[in-house]
Amino acid sequence: MLTAVMSADLLTPMLAQSFMHKLFAKSVFGSYPGIEFWDDPANKLPELDVVLLLRDGRLIVGECKNSASGLREEDLTKLWTVADRLDAAMTFVATLDEADECGDLWWTDAPSTRKHVTLTAEHLYELDPIAVLGDDPLAKRSRYRARGPARDATRGELISEHSKHLKDRRQDFVRTIAIPWREEEP
Repeated sequence: MLTAVMSADLLTPMLAQSFMHKLFAKSVFGSYPGIEFWDDPANKLPELDVVLLLRDGRLIVGECKNSASGLREEDLTKLWTVADRLDAAMTFVATLDEADECGDLWWTDAPSTRKHVTLTAEHLYELDPIAVLGDDPLAKRSRYRARGPARDATRGELISEHSKHLKDRRQDFVRTIAIPWREEEP
């Protein structure tokens, strides 16, 4: 049996990428973790944890931290500097911690007119984010949203939903490699 181990540093960018991709599904051409840009071969910009390429060519860029205590002013400065150089449409910071665990730095406004949001565990564990009329899906949250009809959930329930979702997705892959007409390897 093959076992894969994922670095804990990858979980926040992956969940942030998934959340944003699902939320902006019709507008997103692609999303990528850990991207570096160069002005020229000698001038590399700082790495971005998440980059979403929109269908109109604009970018959404983000900085991700596993815990709220990991965000520093220099991380925001780096994010906004690179966003300025790329003329990004939007920036975000993301953490697996809950909103009430995030200090004032997490809620700092961008120094430009560019939209900047904070994504916390209440966002990242949501499997099917949608924009409902009269509700800002990117606004600060104090509760978790369950899958299906609008209702609150606990963090544990959402983690369980994620586990089930991933297990179901794994079964999708298993079914694709068990196609009866697929030739067996010698």
